[in-house]
Amino acid sequence: MRFSPDHDQIIRKFMDNNKSVKHPFSILSKKESIPFTSKQLANRWWSKLDPRLCKDAFSQEEKDFIYEWVPEHTQPEQNIQWKALQPVMEAKFGKFRSRNDLKNIWNCKKRQNDRANQVGEANSILPDDEHESGEEEGDELYSDYEIVIEAGDNIAVIEAEAGASNKASIDYMLNKN
Repeated sequence: MRFSPDHDQIIRKFMDNNKSVKHPFSILSKKESIPFTSKQLANRWWSKLDPRLCKDAFSQEEKDFIYEWVPEHTQPEQNIQWKALQPVMEAKFGKFRSRNDLKNIWNCKKRQNDRANQVGEANSILPDDEHESGEEEGDELYSDYEIVIEAGDNIAVIEAEAGASNKASIDYMLNKN
């Protein structure tokens, strides 16, 4: 079942009236009008409904801070404590971000780094078989290249031909082996 605007209204009203209650989501989950577990309610509140949440785009400075903070505060084989990062971000930038948003920023960067590391050493620039690099045609100098990128079973071949117009025409082919 999905959260409806009516469910969100009930959660907001309950939280406004029960800020000092211990385990509010457990109490709320027992109401007949709410068909969700306490964990689902807590995640909804912390990710979407808490009025303190800033939903603006992250600045590069905020992203860089997350990229630096996470490795400094995480031991190998341990979970990252996003709850601990929230107040630090709020104190430094004056914006209260959801744990999920913080996690998304980190995981996006981590995936980019993982892909770059996976492909990095497999990248190479090779002269095209048909034309030797630097072959002259008339008065113009042409340089043909084939860029091969391998990632797992995928191979991407980019053929580039630079001509007198100083523009490169690139044909992109993706082959599965």
